[in-house]
Parts: sequence; C-alpha cells; structure tokens
Amino acid sequence: MCIPTHTQPAPAAVVTLILGLAAAATAQPPGLELLPGMIDPDFSQVIDLDPPPDTDQWTYQPDTPTRKIRQPREDISIILPHPIKTMMTAAAHADTLIAISIDRVVKKKRRTRIHHYRWAAHRLQLSTGTWRRAVPLFQRQWDDALPAEGDHGRTPDRIHLHASSLMSVGPTGDVALAKTNSLGRLDLWKIKGKAKHVAAWYPYDPENKAEEGQLIWAAALDDQHVLTLSSKGDLINWSMPDCIAVWRRYLGETNVRTSPYATVAATPRLSPTHKHIAVWSDRLLSLIDCQSGDILATLPCDGRVGLMPPTFSPDGKELAFTMNLDHTQILLLVDLTTGQPRLRKPLPADLFTEPMTSSHPSAGFNWLGNDLGLINGQLLIDLPSGKPQWRFEPDQANRSRSSLILRQTHGPVLWRIVRDRQTRLIGQHMPGDRQARERPLDLKLFAAEPGSSITLQVNVGANPETVKTIEDLARQRIAYLQMAQADNQPVVLRVSTSTKQSDRVARRGGRFGFGHASRDDDDEINIPEIELKVAWTVRGKEVWSQVNSHSLYGQFYTDEESDKSRQQQARDLIWKNVAAGAPKLFDRVPGHVVDPDQLAKIPKGPLPEPITTDKK
Repeated sequence: MCIPTHTQPAPAAVVTLILGLAAAATAQPPGLELLPGMIDPDFSQVIDLDPPPDTDQWTYQPDTPTRKIRQPREDISIILPHPIKTMMTAAAHADTLIAISIDRVVKKKRRTRIHHYRWAAHRLQLSTGTWRRAVPLFQRQWDDALPAEGDHGRTPDRIHLHASSLMSVGPTGDVALAKTNSLGRLDLWKIKGKAKHVAAWYPYDPENKAEEGQLIWAAALDDQHVLTLSSKGDLINWSMPDCIAVWRRYLGETNVRTSPYATVAATPRLSPTHKHIAVWSDRLLSLIDCQSGDILATLPCDGRVGLMPPTFSPDGKELAFTMNLDHTQILLLVDLTTGQPRLRKPLPADLFTEPMTSSHPSAGFNWLGNDLGLINGQLLIDLPSGKPQWRFEPDQANRSRSSLILRQTHGPVLWRIVRDRQTRLIGQHMPGDRQARERPLDLKLFAAEPGSSITLQVNVGANPETVKTIEDLARQRIAYLQMAQADNQPVVLRVSTSTKQSDRVARRGGRFGFGHASRDDDDEINIPEIELKVAWTVRGKEVWSQVNSHSLYGQFYTDEESDKSRQQQARDLIWKNVAAGAPKLFDRVPGHVVDPDQLAKIPKGPLPEPITTDKK
C-alpha cells in the first residue's frame, strides 16, 4: 500500500539538509512537512510469504562469524561527550560502538531567534576506548519571531531523536538506521569516512496505525537491505535506496499497548553477522533468512512466548530464550547445529517483576562469553551447568541507568552506562573471565515443581456448594501441574476468602438497585466485597499470590417470598460471582514454587566498579 501523495512544498526556511539529504522529495503523508529525501514505499513487487510451518525438521546451519571478537584487555571507563543523545553497539565482531549526538544552538538577534540544529555520528573502538572523528549527518537552520513575554511556544520539530531512536547498526558498524519521528519514519545513513544519506521512508502508513500497525523493530542488514516489523506482525524486507518491498511475511499481531513485555518478546534478534533472525510467531520460534525470507528452522514450544527475546550466542552456535510454561519462565539454551536444547531451567519470577522495553540493555539474555549469561541484568548464571553465580541488586541497576540506550555486544565484556557526575561508558570483565571465580552454587531453587507433593488448604466461608466448586478447581489445577496432594508438606497451596464492608448501598430502584422501583428511601441494603485469594506458601512464607475481588454492580433481583433476607440473598449472588470467576484465577497458579531460603543463598551485591581510569 502506497502512502497518499501530498505535493505542497515546504517553505525554504523550514529545513535545510546537507550531506546527501538533498534528494528530490516525493510523497508525504497529509499533515506533515515536506522534507527532502522522503521516498514513497513501493509495494508493487512485494512477495507475500506463507506463515512459518509447524515442523520438527532441522536443516539449519549456524551463522558462525569468521572474525574473532576483539575486547579490552582490562576494564575500561570512557567519559561520554555531553551532546550524545542515543547510542548502540554494532555486532561484537565489528569492535565498534555508534553514538549520535545532537548539538542545538539558539541565538537571539533582535526580535528573532536563529536555531541551528546538527546531528553527528560518533564511532568508538571498544577494544581500546578510542573515539574516531565525528561524521556530520545533517544540519538545519531556521529562524522565527521571538514569542511574546510569557509565551513558551516551541517551533514544531517534525524530525527528532530520543534515547531509543538509533534502531540498528550494520554488522560492520558502517551503516546506521534511525527512527526519526514518532510516526515511524526511518532514515538510513552510510557513516564510514563521510556520511551519506541513503533513504528516508515510512515502512508502515503513519496515518493508519490501526490497520497497518506501529513500527516496533527495524534492522539494517547492510546499506542495501533493511528489515522492519510492525505491531500487526508484518515482517518486511526492503531494498535500498528506492524503498522497494521485496518480501513480506506475517508473524502474528503483537498487542504492545496491553502488555509491557509484548515488544520485548516479539522483538526479533539478529545472528552475529546479520544473516539470520530468530523471531516468535504464536508458539513457534522461527529462524529466518534475512535476504530471502526463507524459514530455515522452527522450534515448536510446549509453552507460550516468554518474557525474554531469543538471543544468539557470540559464535552463532547457540540460541537463548524463555518460554512461559504454566506461568513460569523457562530458560532454554538450544544447540543450533542439532536443534536440541542443552539446558532447560526454570527462573525465579522476581527477575521479571519490572517490565523492560526491548531497547533496554538488560532486557533479555546477555551472553558474556561462552560460560556466563546475565538474565535481565540481575542473575548471573554458569552456562555449562545453568547454576546461579551471582545476584545483582536491582536498586544498583536502577542507579546505573541513563537516558542513553546501550545494546550489548554479547561478547565477554559487560558494557553499561553509569551516570553520576559524568556520564560514563563502562566495560568490565565479569568474574571468571580474567580471574578464577567461585564454583557455581548447587542450589535447589524451587521447593515444588512437576512431580512434587504439596498440601492443599481451603478456607472459604461460603455455602457448601460454592466451597465444593472451589475445592474441585484447586485439585484440578494441582493435577494439571503434575503435582500430588499429601498432608504436612512444606509447600502449601492456600485458598482463602475474606469479606470487606464497603460504602456501596443498593436501593430498590436506585443506581445499584434491586427488584422493581419503590418510593421507600429506607428500603436499602449494604453491598459487601468478597475477595478470593490463592497463594503458594513455603514453610509458612508466602511466595506467590493472586486475588480476585467480587461484588454486585447494576441491577439485581431478590425474592420477596424467600426466607432469606435481602442482605443474605445479595451475598449469595456475590458468592456465585466468586465461583464463576475462580477458574481464571486458578489458571494463573504457576507450576514452579520458588524456595525463598535457597534463593537467599545466592551471593548478592552491586556490580563492582571497574579497575581503571577514565578515558575521554
């Protein structure tokens, strides 16, 4: 679908672009300024590919880089220039970090303000901490009348950068792809030596987000090919510089508005040389050839999409991801030569209590060499055994965050951004990379899992029929989780109810009325609220719980000839609502119960400071 044309030219004073941005403009979405360099996407030749097949056949050949990863010999701390706005690492084997700076100057000249706005790309050699010469991307200059006193109006800015604007860097660090406005405009540059603007376009119609979906991911394969993915699940390969859609594959819709993890789980990840991507489609994890769109392999999962996106190892021979099995995140490490998992470990739920965006450096699994992995920036594990090594304090992770976005290189060095008096980029070797580390702890982190025996306790103050319904649902869930019931077990599934008095009152014919209308204002009853709670406890400590609250809303009817009071009849109706909503509550009971005492034995502390001096 082509974007409708809009031929009204922009005023000459609005935008002045240099360094390759002077190409003739074509169509623009209605309501946007006409900006040089924009191209209409061409869908006339696109090939629509079939959805990924559900097959166990394995013919995948790992994408193994030929270049060895270069890394700092010692820990390194680099002071970042102030105007740097957004940054991202290239492939680990490119030894390059790309950052984009924004230098904005406003000068006053009588009653006029002169705005000068300049972007530049910076290349940093990670192994040495050496900055290369900045490459100007474009600049614009305009003037406007000064606002009246007290008027804080701002010149409309249709192109802008923010912390997550830099969406991709090519595998060699010579190409940068940025999202340059909130409507999903993409700009592609070559940045080796001298900048060259390749193309600017909207891969999805910005005026029709509901149907086309929002841009949630994009990657530059090289200076001639770009991949994009929308929230509607349309994965498209684009040919540059003419913005021609080569092929399109539907992967399934991602509801980014209702789920904070949706974009994280749905975000594809590139192999080390950007030849392949790993991406979810429903409950199927697919490995796709970036150039042809061919499905190279599929990994059917017995669970749902997990909260960590799939991530290739630095050598391209393994894939790490999580799946959601009975509301427990299961980490899998898959050998891409055979397609068989070599590690399958359940993870503690508290690693996923804080939603992260797909651009957050700690989101997902970070490979630190071939022997260590970091999960959501918190849990360091030994990869050969899957055993925990160290637990980083979340509050330390929060203090280490910056508005800058840094994506990991997935090499042996952990890169992070720290903002104290200055903003610094820190690269450090984790324990075991340069010095001997403690043996991984042999802990049994879960007190109950499939095959375990647990105790069921039901304390529900309802009528016998409702109590039996809830007890049956609890036993069915226990059986589904492949657990057995037994008395006096340390792990207890506790089901309880509580009643809360509220200020809500129902009147005959009133807003929350019951029965038929009446003029008797004293004919009213109090409406309570009943909570049904399901919890896992381990040796008396509550480690997981869910609560559903129920009451009456709208009109309900009472039997005037019943022996029960209208108050009791209202309570009976609420209990019916409790029983009706109980199945959904029990469906959320996880199949793995963490042992808090064992979890507390994992060594815990902040990330150590690097042993180095700052470089500029």
